[in-house]
Amino acid sequence: AAAAVTRTSAAGLPGGLRNLENIRRKRVLTTRLEAQEARRRQEAEVADNDQQPQQQQPQQTVFSAEDADAFFAESNFFDLRHLQQNSLNTDAPTVEDTDPTTDTPAPTPVDCNSDPDVREEAVMDLLGPISPDLDDPSTPAGEAAEWILNGDPAMPDPCRDPDAVVDRFALATFYYSTGGEQWSNNDAWLSEENACDWFGVRCDGDTIVELNMEKNNLSGELPPEIAALADLRDFKMFRNSLEGTLFTEIGELMNLRTLDLEQNLFTGTIPSEVLNIPDLQFLRGSFNEFSGTIPEDIGQLDSLKELWFAETDLEGTIPASIGNCEELESILLYGTDIEGELPPEMFASDQLAWVDLSETDVEGELPSTFYEATALRKFVMNSTDISGTLSEDLGNLENLEQLWIRKTNLEGKIPDSIGDLSKLEILLLDENKMTGPIPSTIGNNGNLLFVDVSNNELEGAIPSELFDVDRLEIIYIGNNTLTGPIPENYYEPDNLRELWIDGNLLTGTVPDVPDGKFEQLEELILNKNFLTGDVPDSLCDLRDDADGKIVSLHADCAQPPSPPQIGCACCTKCTTAAGEEDP
Repeated sequence: AAAAVTRTSAAGLPGGLRNLENIRRKRVLTTRLEAQEARRRQEAEVADNDQQPQQQQPQQTVFSAEDADAFFAESNFFDLRHLQQNSLNTDAPTVEDTDPTTDTPAPTPVDCNSDPDVREEAVMDLLGPISPDLDDPSTPAGEAAEWILNGDPAMPDPCRDPDAVVDRFALATFYYSTGGEQWSNNDAWLSEENACDWFGVRCDGDTIVELNMEKNNLSGELPPEIAALADLRDFKMFRNSLEGTLFTEIGELMNLRTLDLEQNLFTGTIPSEVLNIPDLQFLRGSFNEFSGTIPEDIGQLDSLKELWFAETDLEGTIPASIGNCEELESILLYGTDIEGELPPEMFASDQLAWVDLSETDVEGELPSTFYEATALRKFVMNSTDISGTLSEDLGNLENLEQLWIRKTNLEGKIPDSIGDLSKLEILLLDENKMTGPIPSTIGNNGNLLFVDVSNNELEGAIPSELFDVDRLEIIYIGNNTLTGPIPENYYEPDNLRELWIDGNLLTGTVPDVPDGKFEQLEELILNKNFLTGDVPDSLCDLRDDADGKIVSLHADCAQPPSPPQIGCACCTKCTTAAGEEDP
């Protein structure tokens, strides 16, 4: 195990100082030593040019343990309080300060690996500000420190390449903390290969910018030492078995753009330190056990594009400050305990394309700003307490592709402006309290694939224009109070697979089906109406045991009464208009 080294505690230092400032000054002090060596060499060359044979050529300086102790003590390198006081000192020495001449020969880099004691002390003091657990081999950080000192086949020099030491230590700590031996893929990890070549690690030059461990069988907790990877941009842990709380040091990763923790076992709250990350764009924590509320100052993340915490235990309201996230593209909070009314500011971003708040306690009417969110493509509000009506301004949402407002307290008419949504593909307004007719303008939605307005209080005739939409595959309009006959063109959509018009007040007969129509139909549900006559043979010929694909054909063909309300020789289920099945 690594020898114990007396170090000043890093407690109380600013987060970034514990990591970055110590490393920076290490480089400055190393440069000083290199400059001293360069000046010795220059003096030796001058002496040789002056033909002074009696003066012996200086031997190469050996950086011994005694030299290191004296030098580091003089420089106060290990006094972290000194570093804290001087971290903002603009007069701190730089490379230019230590090498004022342009003719000085390139200095020989200091070799800390030449003396094991020097290397160990340099490593431990380089890593000390990063982790307090270096001397405890039972911790992931302690294991990683031991590996850096005695197991790393690459043996990076802490004086020549402190970045490599820090990077390899942080990654090794991550490896030990998350069960690296059991990962699905751990290629090259803890090998002599450059860390940039380890599986899941991506670099820009020699700088680590991404750690991608998606679906890699990780377990355990994320170690705070990850924050030492100061240039990390993308941290992707999607679909693993990681647990515990998210470390507060996450706020030190000032270059982070993607924080993806979805589908793990994380608990605790969203640390407020996340709000310190200025360029964070993708914040994904869905399918975990996060609790607490959305940070009130979420608007500080003005570069945020994705806020995903669906299927978690989050509660409280959506903060109004979310309106400051002007680049926000998606909000996924479904399956949480979020409550209250939707803040008007929520729709402020002109890039907002996807909102899903299904199965939450959201209530109240949709704010007027909803109808101004013209970039919206998908809006989902199922199983909420949303109430009020849909405004005719719905037609303003020219890019809307999917509208899901199911199982709510929504009432009133389906707006005629629904026909202005030329990109609409899915319209789900079932199990609400909506009244009035199905607007004939729905026939203008040429891209519609799926319509479900069942289980409302809709009335009037079924508009024939509905069946002019050739792309339709599924139509559910059952369990309303629709009247009149089945439209004669009900077979026109070539891709129609399911047509449910049951539970209405429809009258008349079932129209015949021309050859070549209903070729994709699998379900035709006609029962619990007041239809009469016989189900035509042209429909029976489309049963799956004949020449077609129909597997479910329901009608009011039950007996008694005798004769039945409607005759059907091929139905898969017979009921009465009251819904009683054929015994």
